[in-house]
Amino acid sequence: MASLSTWSLYGLTHRREVRCLASAFIGEIAAILRVIETHDIVSTLELAAADANGAHALPSLQLPPFTIYTSDAAGLDKLPLPAPRQIAYFYTQMASFQNDLTAFLAEAHHGNGSGRTGEMRRMLSELEEALALGNDILRRLRPLVSRGQPMSLMRA
Repeated sequence: MASLSTWSLYGLTHRREVRCLASAFIGEIAAILRVIETHDIVSTLELAAADANGAHALPSLQLPPFTIYTSDAAGLDKLPLPAPRQIAYFYTQMASFQNDLTAFLAEAHHGNGSGRTGEMRRMLSELEEALALGNDILRRLRPLVSRGQPMSLMRA
């Protein structure tokens, strides 16, 4: 009987840990996606890539620090598959995009404009892939957080 109650306690504790971890990642990923939306990065990159003269201003991007990912990356294995792999890939893509954009802006200020349109299209493609992955992660984690009203956690 004692082992059954211990197992039940473990199950409740484990579910609570998973729910808290999923909730934290939902909040941070939604914040990252929100920053990209509010700064209108995608449409600005599309306009800059379409502008053959290169006269369109490029966006700068300062993402929030990846605090939850940094502190809770060791707990990713508690989440159901393939969420841990997707979350790690999402954060890697976002960090890579921010670094690529910063390097691209530095090159643009130094006057090196060769291959500018192709590079912007590549960055735009990577960003759109990361945004789609972020939305997919939010959809996957939503049922772990709110079993009663999973639709209440939509980004809109």
